[in-house]
Amino acid sequence: VTPDMFCTPWFLTLFASKATLKLTLQLWDRYIDRGEPDFFMFFAVAVLVNAEKALLHADGSVLPQTLTSFSLSAREELENLWSIAESLREQTPATFGARLQQSIAMARSAGSAETAHDKEPREAPASPRDGRLLATDAAACRLLDRLEMERFLFV
Repeated sequence: VTPDMFCTPWFLTLFASKATLKLTLQLWDRYIDRGEPDFFMFFAVAVLVNAEKALLHADGSVLPQTLTSFSLSAREELENLWSIAESLREQTPATFGARLQQSIAMARSAGSAETAHDKEPREAPASPRDGRLLATDAAACRLLDRLEMERFLFV
């Protein structure tokens, strides 16, 4: 069983496929307010951590069905998963977070380069939040460049 079998719908819909509309909007509001493009990765891992016992006790033949059956059904469950995701984010080394953000930024630029001929030029950031994200991306790139130059390996 590979992650793309069960995670793809989570990321394509930002968990809308696994929650009611009300919970989806609450989740998206918190995600937008947080301002970290990579936070859904930690939220996805939180879903798996929360379901660890069920996954470990599931028979191998029903594991794909078990993984795809997860859903958000209550506000308390959302709060619990969000707390787990925040805890995972705090425990994650800064270098991993920087590399993850760089990967997201590269994917964005690759996607925008492919469709550049269909779009008009982009304007400067319209809100402080957009500027903060750009500053975060720039800081992550500087950190990665410094690490590459120093040839440190962080585990």
